[in-house]
Amino acid sequence: MRLWDLLTGTPVGTLVGHSDYVNAVAFHPDGRTIVTAAEDSAKLWRTPLHHRRTIADEDAAPDETEVRSVDGRFVAEKHGERVEVWTVSPRTRVFVAPPAFTDVTQLAFSPDGRFVAGKDDKVVRLWTTADGRTSGTLTGHTDSIDQFVVSADSRRIVTASQDGTARLWDTHTGRQLGAPLAGHTDMVAAVAISPDGRTVATGSADRTVRLWDTGTQRQLGLPLIGHRTTVWSVVFTPDGRGLTTSGEDGTMAWDVAEPADLYAAVCAAAGGPLTDDERQRYSAGQGLPEVCAS
Repeated sequence: MRLWDLLTGTPVGTLVGHSDYVNAVAFHPDGRTIVTAAEDSAKLWRTPLHHRRTIADEDAAPDETEVRSVDGRFVAEKHGERVEVWTVSPRTRVFVAPPAFTDVTQLAFSPDGRFVAGKDDKVVRLWTTADGRTSGTLTGHTDSIDQFVVSADSRRIVTASQDGTARLWDTHTGRQLGAPLAGHTDMVAAVAISPDGRTVATGSADRTVRLWDTGTQRQLGLPLIGHRTTVWSVVFTPDGRGLTTSGEDGTMAWDVAEPADLYAAVCAAAGGPLTDDERQRYSAGQGLPEVCAS
């Protein structure tokens, strides 16, 4: 795995240690710790020295998952069909999730540690960390949820689904906020919310990335085009002014400081004049003026 400077687009380091395909990467909020997951193991890396520690190996059961709260006090674990939350020190079990919700494929703590969330098919459920009480059940998608993220202030969750939409949810009430974020023409495979909570980014199998206003649930500007395969990952930079997107065709970095004016990004990604078909596909119902002229 390589580390890149987003300002210059040049590599600044290489993390060597995995022996198989790396399919997930995440930074800790401290900006200095990276966790990578591959077919062979999961590892923690400390930058800039790139020291590593293996935290799970290929012998681990495929239906086991472990995530820790941001403050390091709690750990949520999935063992087969059982989800448990423990304190880290001393190791004491806090609760076991009800057995009716057992096919969990993603777990995440809220940044404030108030709740832990887990997704199962079309549903995301929230449990209060302190006592395991079910504090919210997020239902509304008509097909499986691929991914969810919790906002930095822990007040909202955004879900991405194979039904072609993303949705915003209030974590206190469990209610959907406004209309679905609809515009993609295929499943939504990736989602992110900006650090200030004002913008959502979605990546799709339609090969586009779209930005949305969390207050109005409306699309901001035009889709970001350039990927030739499904967009599997979208990540905002810590200042919210940049966006990194990844697919099987590679990784792209975008300047999204002014999301309402994305014509330049569209033209740069297209690499030339848009065809009539591309104008129709990427206009998002807003129409495209005479841009990307030859």
